[in-house]
Amino acid sequence: MEVSAAEFSRDVLLELHDDGAELSIEDGLIVPDGGYGTAVLLSLLGGNVEDPGRVANRLGWWGDCIADEEEASRMVSRFQYATNGIPLTPSTTKVAVEAAKLDLAWLIDEGAVDKMEITARLEDAKRLALRVVLKKGDEDVYDRTYLRGVV
Repeated sequence: MEVSAAEFSRDVLLELHDDGAELSIEDGLIVPDGGYGTAVLLSLLGGNVEDPGRVANRLGWWGDCIADEEEASRMVSRFQYATNGIPLTPSTTKVAVEAAKLDLAWLIDEGAVDKMEITARLEDAKRLALRVVLKKGDEDVYDRTYLRGVV
């Protein structure tokens, strides 16, 4: 079954801030996402920061232990783990990009997008800028840069 952007309209809109993410609320109502934003955010930064992403480890998200859970639905934020507390260098930037690609591969596997372009650059000595561009056909359907602070 192919997943369309409309499938994400049931997600709540999460906005990323320096100290975490929070629900978006307008006029007392929770705002729906209607796009890829929350799915991408949770894929990159929604798991346990201490979870290395290895199979059957005790640090994974509890929902990953459900027997019927499909592999694509498991939440492992390899990008979050890969960028947690490491010194920023060009080689760790490459590791971060590869981890982000693994976290977001389900979007292609599920047919939500056809292609993704993920790049990273060192913003300064303590911040990594990860750019995620998602494409459906020739159209960019999502383009966002995430700043990840590293202590």
